[in-house]
Amino acid sequence: MKKIILAALVIGLLGIGMVISGCEQPGVVPDVLKIESVSPELDATNVSSTESLSVTFNFPIDTRGMTKENVCTDYCQLISGSHTAGTPEVTKLAWSNENRTMTLNVIGWSKLGQGGDNNRVAIRANNRIKDIYGNTLGSEPVLWRYRLRLHDKAAEPTFVLASGSFEANSILVTIEATDADAIYYTDDGTDPTTSSNLYTAPISLESSKVIKALAVETGKRNSDVATAWYDLYWWQALGSGFGAMMDEVYAMAYDPDNDILYAGGSFTSAGGVPANNIAQWNGSAWSAVGGGVESTEEVYTLLYTNGDLYVGGGFKTADTVTVNGIAKWDGSSWSALGSGVSGITFEVVFDLAYDSSNNLIAGGDYTSPANYIAKWNGSSWSAFSTEPNNRVDTLAYDPDNNILYASGYFNNIGTNNLAQWNGFDWSGLGTGIDKTGGPADICALVTGSGNLYVGGSFDIAGSTTVSNIAMWNGTAWSGVGSGMNDYVTSLVYDPARDLLYAGGSFTSPGNFIARWDGTSWSSFGGTSNATTFLAAVEVDPEGSLYVVGDFTQIGGISANYIAKWGRK
Repeated sequence: MKKIILAALVIGLLGIGMVISGCEQPGVVPDVLKIESVSPELDATNVSSTESLSVTFNFPIDTRGMTKENVCTDYCQLISGSHTAGTPEVTKLAWSNENRTMTLNVIGWSKLGQGGDNNRVAIRANNRIKDIYGNTLGSEPVLWRYRLRLHDKAAEPTFVLASGSFEANSILVTIEATDADAIYYTDDGTDPTTSSNLYTAPISLESSKVIKALAVETGKRNSDVATAWYDLYWWQALGSGFGAMMDEVYAMAYDPDNDILYAGGSFTSAGGVPANNIAQWNGSAWSAVGGGVESTEEVYTLLYTNGDLYVGGGFKTADTVTVNGIAKWDGSSWSALGSGVSGITFEVVFDLAYDSSNNLIAGGDYTSPANYIAKWNGSSWSAFSTEPNNRVDTLAYDPDNNILYASGYFNNIGTNNLAQWNGFDWSGLGTGIDKTGGPADICALVTGSGNLYVGGSFDIAGSTTVSNIAMWNGTAWSGVGSGMNDYVTSLVYDPARDLLYAGGSFTSPGNFIARWDGTSWSSFGGTSNATTFLAAVEVDPEGSLYVVGDFTQIGGISANYIAKWGRK
């Protein structure tokens, strides 16, 4: 390719006139002004409108009487050519009396016009500059002139696919530039040069990138840099996942302080690493959580809050600590919450919640320290003023309205196995949840934006016909779109984006997983080879979704029973 010539330089002493007063000596013509340096180089081919010209030159005449403060103000002047679009900015960078040198900075190439050769920056002298005999130089002669020609710029490249977020495993990015001889690009956020990647075909992106492109055309300056960003959202495996569906995961919790995902259930390894029923994923690898919990029992619920992970299930020990159904992991060691829970037949914690009074609430199948539900304030357990008469399976806390929701097998509080606690007593949610021809089955509760979402197997919510999912707004029931065609077993709410995710055994909408945006349900991420249901879902602060189910492939990628949906 031809090098684009930025400027043609004409330097010389252009008619310095001499006025002699009080002296008989003939006039002396100073030597031609000496250019010490010019930056950027005069043959530079990639000078943008924001770059500047810096010229350092030497005065071959006496500069006595000149000061640093007045040189540029008094002796710098621009002569505009016919093609000048405006007046560039000229500032003095340095002045040296000793060396009789001055450095100028000229900013504003684009203002000097394009295509013409009359554009020039000139330095004039007035009577403060004297010759070597002490005579003043008159008529403000031109001491130095820089004449330049600016070529047009090549057309800025365009991206056929506009910047944005895409739910795709990969995309193709096409770059175009009118009349360009070549396009160069980068995908690491740096500005491209003619040494960067040469664009020859659409770029295949398999992860989120920022693409920058530069067009080059013979006879023109290089184009401005064009920028486009592409965020790709798709499924990603979490290492090698779990070994088999016999390794069941029932619960997940995300630690935003340390960016750790916890998974609990009934398994002996995660990612090929030994782990007793609980494991942690740090974004790149699985590891055990201390010694885990009793290997013959299961973890049913996880809750992370205030720097601690709380774990509930049917286990009696965590590592070597006796905990009885509930334990706390502080990041380095296990500890018990008092004496845990106990009962005549069962000692199981099924679900956990945390309220605005810093109470941990445990629901399950136990009779001590209270019947089926109890509060832990950090040092001791206490009972609710009215206790349910049977097991509590699911809990959800609404911090906006300070309401605790509970569902289970009880029938003495609330309505149809669903109740709300306002801090003083229990009450029903209208006429509750029901199912035509049989008992309703509530599998999941979650709150978001002041609403309660209920998932399971039912077709009536209050007086409204629904399909396995419903919403309670504090006063009335409603359906959530057209609902699902089968069980909803897990729910999670993304507060930052106001999105609800549902997992279950349904195949419409979606394939065992669907997303509600407040208006409609949508499937996303392609299909999986799951055959039953998604057992658990969780979101992190960045909006990434984690799912567990009986799949080994999801969205075209291999993932063993656990996967992440998020920015690649």
